Amino acid sequence: MRMKLLWLLFIAALPMVAVHGQASNEKAALHIQKCHSGIGYPTEGDESLDVKYAGLEYHLRILHPKVVGGPHFSTPFFWISKAGEIEGDLPDGVFTLKTHIGGLSWHAIRGYFFAENEGTLRGFFLEDGFDNADNGSSGLIFVFDGKESTAWRWNYDRAPSKSKGSYRIASADGLANPIPPHLLKALAPLLNLAEKEADAWPRP
Repeated sequence: MRMKLLWLLFIAALPMVAVHGQASNEKAALHIQKCHSGIGYPTEGDESLDVKYAGLEYHLRILHPKVVGGPHFSTPFFWISKAGEIEGDLPDGVFTLKTHIGGLSWHAIRGYFFAENEGTLRGFFLEDGFDNADNGSSGLIFVFDGKESTAWRWNYDRAPSKSKGSYRIASADGLANPIPPHLLKALAPLLNLAEKEADAWPRP
């Protein structure tokens, strides 16, 4: 009788063990991997990066024209292809932004590639380069949502007296439209990781 009771208790506990196991192995919301073009400074040349993920290839190019004795110029390009060729049925073709002109800063390919594990968002979170010893506190986010591509400009501000700062993210096309709440929520794990790894981005 005692053995039977122990056996029944064991059987009753099995579903609880299974549920606990599923919870502990739950997938993260985003696949995130670090990326870098290998170019550390604009005078080293143009930047290029290609990432293959789930049957598509995600491409970044940033051109750095040489300007003697002048500011930094950088022009980014983002597109998606299949089998190494640009597909006509992939929206937007090559997505680009106006050339960035910065006395101390330039667009750079260093940051993260990200992809939703159970969604359609794919793209890059990039940190600008800066002509000083501090980490940068701005950059670009390229997002493909399965239908169209968009680009966002992020800035991170932190007062010297505070240990925690905040992001400001708006469209990178000059209109300064704020990033939609649903997209901000989807990117939250990536933003938190970037902030942590950059030690809350001291201002340049």
